[in-house]
Amino acid sequence: MPVTVRKEIRKRGLFGKIFKFLFYAFNVLMIVFLVSFWRAISGAIGPNGITPDQGIGTNLLGTVMIAVVWLLGDGVLGALVLATRGSKIVLESRDHAS
Repeated sequence: MPVTVRKEIRKRGLFGKIFKFLFYAFNVLMIVFLVSFWRAISGAIGPNGITPDQGIGTNLLGTVMIAVVWLLGDGVLGALVLATRGSKIVLESRDHAS
């Protein structure tokens, strides 16, 4: 008995590819920025630097600020990636079940 298989594909244009690249690059950049911030703060806590109590507040405040920028950037770039994903193309094929 033949079975109809439908496959949906989308073909991105130039702007779609650019926005998708920017989306991934932004996420990688934010991960690097967050990890480097944590490393800088952990190196500053100690006998010659800030106290552990100050380090906890600084770490929390800085992490929240980075997270807010990350979420806002992902929201804007994610919307642009979705808006430029291209038109839907439906491919149909008939397969014969064994």
